[in-house]
Amino acid sequence: ILRLATIADSMNVELFCIGTELRGSVIKRPIFWEQLIEQVKDIYSGAITYSANWDEYDKVPFWNQLDFIGVDAYFPINFSKTPSVNRTVRNWKPIKKKLKALSKKENRKILMTEFGYKNVSFSGALPWTHHKEKVNPNNKAQSNLYEAFFKSFWEESWVAGGFSWNWLHTPQASNTTDFSIQNKPAMKILKKWYDNLYY
Repeated sequence: ILRLATIADSMNVELFCIGTELRGSVIKRPIFWEQLIEQVKDIYSGAITYSANWDEYDKVPFWNQLDFIGVDAYFPINFSKTPSVNRTVRNWKPIKKKLKALSKKENRKILMTEFGYKNVSFSGALPWTHHKEKVNPNNKAQSNLYEAFFKSFWEESWVAGGFSWNWLHTPQASNTTDFSIQNKPAMKILKKWYDNLYY
């Protein structure tokens, strides 16, 4: 990680993530992580975060040493076949309350280090799931979940932004069922909300 931090600093990278979803290590070895953060800061001059999974973000002991609270936002948010936007927005409210409280407690903004949904039915139930078998696309489910995510978080002052999972170097066909929104209707949702950052 120190080698990567050196490379990141030499290229003026704006944000560096020291780890992703390492719950067991973070809980069992807090001193190691605190020392690692200090070592990274000696090498790297940009902002630093850690990507905590949705079920571990409240157990990370070193948020006050970082610039952002990183959350991989794969919360089980809606168990419907094709989740509605309004219901999903309502389901986000108690989660938002907890995230906002943590942001206030640590005096750090929440950065959604990963968020995303597959274009399949029931994709809001277990959003982290990677299906190997062939299933029919459900682009409406993916689009609605994206719209609800942005409506819930994008204009909150305690949210720093987020990274859509995942963006492929070579986009697949529009009828594939995966996390990518490239060549799919949800792409318009992301573009609309990201455009709002600049206009």
